[in-house]
Amino acid sequence: MKGKFNYYEQLLKKKYEQEHYKQLRCIVPLDEFPSVSETGGVFTNFSSNDFLGLSENSHIKKNTIHYVLRWGAGSSFSRFLPEQFESQKKIEEKLSALVGFEDSILFSSDYQAHSLSLAALGTQKTQIFIDKHCKSSLFYGSYQSKSSVTRFDHNDIEHLEELLSSQKNQNPHSQIIIVESIFQYGGDYAPLDDLISLSEKHNAILYVDDSNSVGVEGKDGMGLCSHRQGIDFTVGTFGKTCGAYGAFLCCNTLIKDYLLHFDSTISSLNSLPPAALGAIDAALDLIPDMDKEREKIKTFSKSLRDLLKLSSIDLIDSKSHIICARFENEKNLKAFFHNLTKKNILTSIIKPPQHLRNGSLLSFIISALHSEKQFKLLSKSLNKEALMQHT
Repeated sequence: MKGKFNYYEQLLKKKYEQEHYKQLRCIVPLDEFPSVSETGGVFTNFSSNDFLGLSENSHIKKNTIHYVLRWGAGSSFSRFLPEQFESQKKIEEKLSALVGFEDSILFSSDYQAHSLSLAALGTQKTQIFIDKHCKSSLFYGSYQSKSSVTRFDHNDIEHLEELLSSQKNQNPHSQIIIVESIFQYGGDYAPLDDLISLSEKHNAILYVDDSNSVGVEGKDGMGLCSHRQGIDFTVGTFGKTCGAYGAFLCCNTLIKDYLLHFDSTISSLNSLPPAALGAIDAALDLIPDMDKEREKIKTFSKSLRDLLKLSSIDLIDSKSHIICARFENEKNLKAFFHNLTKKNILTSIIKPPQHLRNGSLLSFIISALHSEKQFKLLSKSLNKEALMQHT
């Protein structure tokens, strides 16, 4: 008799043979953030999503402890119970004011925010138009709804308008446009002003994942969607913004009430753990005054982009802190990645969405806590590796 897990074993074996197999890396943060320890030595981390380095901030750590001592280790209260955490409501109010929206809802992750909110918003007569380069959680949320889902060419406003116009003849209840402000796959910007104009012209809902810009861009560092008229929904993650845990969705009060009353899953969600709430609360106090850190991220990002271009490495056209290099084939990319790892530099290989079959990317993410010394180490290694790669 065959083992009950033989089918899954064979699929994993195939992945391994195709060099698509990967194991989780066990890394430990060190005092000199963003350095990390892994089997084999100490590495400088250029793949961390903690953009501002707030996970190591002493004020945030103290407030995290304060919340745990006050509220305990876990959370067990839903939004509609009278014992709802007072702290979560206050954080939602603080967050809404900072981002410039009427209201907000906290979630455990952006994946949960997308899957639950889009499923609740979509009906059988809703049409969703989503950029082809959006991350998988946005596609998952779209397909979780009962809506008709259409992909439009990446950042192609003309294609999107053509689709909006042609499908409006079906008399939908609503049309929803979904994009990322800074795309995870590529690090390039969405044309938000054009999208706002187009959504207003067609009376469409504009839903923007702002996870990669909150903390780094926008008014008071609260994202490219903050205080921007014409955007109906914006989603951010506290892992990237605050170095903490959780996510948020900002919207108007009417839609928040709708989501809470027409989706039993959202209304019954537990509050975030007290430790996460304490970190978020403290971080929201700090982020508006971190202009110096944001300027440093921009300066280092430009310097790295210029260096890569001088080394004849093909880059996605972008000016963000997420810098993605393209390679002719997977073999060259992995060789470049492993050579940098040998130099004790951690980067990330980004797999494209399933429907995009144009290769993987090597991603560098700049943090506010990267030092001049660490950047020079990266620059020196890149010069050597680029020469090896392109000879």
